[in-house]
Amino acid sequence: MNPFFDKVAIIGVGLLGGSVGLALKARGMCGKVVGVGRSQSSIEAGLRVGAIDEATEEVVDAAKGANLVVVSTPVGSVAGIIAELENSIESDCIITDVGSTKRSIVYEVEQLRRAGPRFVGSHPLAGSERKGVQHASASLFENAFVFVTLTPVTDRSAANEIREMWKQLGGKVVDLEPDAHDRIVARTSHSPHIVAALLVAGLRALPEEYSKLVGKGFLDTTRIASSDPEMWADICISNAEEIKEALATLRDDLDEFEMYLNEGEYEKFFDFFNSIKRLRDSLNQKDSNA
Repeated sequence: MNPFFDKVAIIGVGLLGGSVGLALKARGMCGKVVGVGRSQSSIEAGLRVGAIDEATEEVVDAAKGANLVVVSTPVGSVAGIIAELENSIESDCIITDVGSTKRSIVYEVEQLRRAGPRFVGSHPLAGSERKGVQHASASLFENAFVFVTLTPVTDRSAANEIREMWKQLGGKVVDLEPDAHDRIVARTSHSPHIVAALLVAGLRALPEEYSKLVGKGFLDTTRIASSDPEMWADICISNAEEIKEALATLRDDLDEFEMYLNEGEYEKFFDFFNSIKRLRDSLNQKDSNA
């Protein structure tokens, strides 16, 4: 049986929060959806596209009587928002988030006596470089990995409901410890974003009339550099240690590749690109078999 939530509160009505609202409503998994946004324009857009049914400016008001609270704000504010709900949530309320880092959020929230056990950390690997609820979609989470991060204090019934919710929204749920989550995404999401941004920054070394002469490959590779800068500043602060380790590994690989350039041996270039091609091709196969 699908989870059903009489009232859902979505804190942060943007791309991900709006998509959660649309997806739950499209599948008949909720009653009323109340949204909290930082601007009147985002709230109006959320109402217009049908991601939320009502809106309020206060987090506590939105969560009053809710069975599910979804916090979809920059990661630096998630724990503080949940702390605001500590004395007001119902005993059966489940709280989750969609944040791209987990260690700091989970470990702060688990200290809360009431909200801690009812919080189930989530991170759907979904979204785009586009920002705002106007780009939200009920199908955004279909075939996307969704990481669920538990701790010893997590209520297991709440965790099971969140797992099932993401499955019904089309996600492929993977349980991870918060530390493992942050280590993985530093290498598969955070450092790739930084590299994309640095590639774009490299255009500044060209005369302005040349910097626009880019092909589809460059645009595809750097697409994510157009993402929300506030979100990514928060991610880098929250997961700095793991990102530094990921960049150190990348720096070692760059040093090795520079050595190939100095030596100028065809075989080393071929072996490198061939081995990386096989690894990249295997990711496509894993995705098609998932």
